[in-house]
Amino acid sequence: MYKFALTPKWIVGHLLAITLVGLFIAAGFWQLSRHQWRADINDRLDARVAEPAITNDTLGSLSADELDLRRAELVGQWEPNDILIWSQSLDGQAGCNIVTILDLSPSATGTGPDAVVVNRGWMNLAQCEQDDRSWMRPDSVDVSVTGQLRASQEAGRFQSDDPSAGVLESMLRVDVARIASQTDADVAEVYLALVESRPSEVGLVPIPPPTHDSGPHLGYAGQWFLFAGVGLIGYPLVLRRQARAPELLEQ
Repeated sequence: MYKFALTPKWIVGHLLAITLVGLFIAAGFWQLSRHQWRADINDRLDARVAEPAITNDTLGSLSADELDLRRAELVGQWEPNDILIWSQSLDGQAGCNIVTILDLSPSATGTGPDAVVVNRGWMNLAQCEQDDRSWMRPDSVDVSVTGQLRASQEAGRFQSDDPSAGVLESMLRVDVARIASQTDADVAEVYLALVESRPSEVGLVPIPPPTHDSGPHLGYAGQWFLFAGVGLIGYPLVLRRQARAPELLEQ
């Protein structure tokens, strides 16, 4: 009854069905791994947020990895030069981020970095393209800032690097090491995503914190496993129906 399944065209069909089911299962497990990756990040974020805020006195006591995602409350003075970070979107709108180095007040221990790079916030593209941006300079040089420390950004596989020489007034990402090369200060290896400052910022939107949800990966995994199940159940039914076709039964 099933001799037809050994013909060349059906053998090709078997191989194709097995390959597709295998790919569906692999995609499902990959989505499960992404779900676990997202859950690990959320757990790490919860743990970091629950820890005491980093201050001028404790900024130099931890490594860059230990500082990543920690809350920070720092006091210092703004340097006079800002850097635009292009190609930054917020709520679907194109714009840029404004980055400024904050010279830190001396710590009680006398150790640690002299300065930290601060992402002060986002503004829309029209504001980014203005020649005169003096309006967004802080009202006061002395400032107290609160925010979240984040790891320095690096170029992706297909992204362009910022020029390695010269003084840059605009960049493609918050590359702390590149920004630090433009100052004589000893700059921390992480940057601060500003949430609040005293005096407050004018015209800049704070950078939103990293998303804190599980994402769609678990649902996607279920879909891929469902596709695999359809293949595992449906293909044998196709073979059975073909075997019972009248033209084959008459042979």
